[in-house]
Amino acid sequence: MKAIENYVEPRKNVDGFGMKKPRRWRPVSLAVSVLFYRQIHAVYFLSSCVQWASLETTLLVLMALTIFIIRFRVLQIREIRKFQKTTELLICRRPFQRLVREITRGHGCDAERFQSAAILALQEAAEAYLVGLFEDTNLYALHARRVTVMPKDMKLSRRIRGEYE
Repeated sequence: MKAIENYVEPRKNVDGFGMKKPRRWRPVSLAVSVLFYRQIHAVYFLSSCVQWASLETTLLVLMALTIFIIRFRVLQIREIRKFQKTTELLICRRPFQRLVREITRGHGCDAERFQSAAILALQEAAEAYLVGLFEDTNLYALHARRVTVMPKDMKLSRRIRGEYE
């Protein structure tokens, strides 16, 4: 980022006050926001770091961002396919066990010990519920012509299921 921030284009033209005039400068934030609308947050970071840059610098930055976005999406898709193929539990056992113990203590239950099969059954049920909830939430976000899941989608999903407070 420092190399992009401190980049100075060689200038040949000089105006009447002895100041060097830039040749064909473009705001990076405008170019980035137009070409990569609704993309990753690195764009906003980049546009805040670099105020003005030449057209060549803007194109180099856009090419680098394109490569980054493509690699990032490929990794996301690879991870999604990996988790879709597996049947193992996604939540770690010990943190889930601590959560169950904390909830049972909060409800005044005196159960100190749980069978491992009982914890496993609770975890299976919780993960199945969460996966179904996120599937519905994703469908509602897609129906609203969005890719990003928002809290209002989750609330709608729970409300349609009849679980909303």
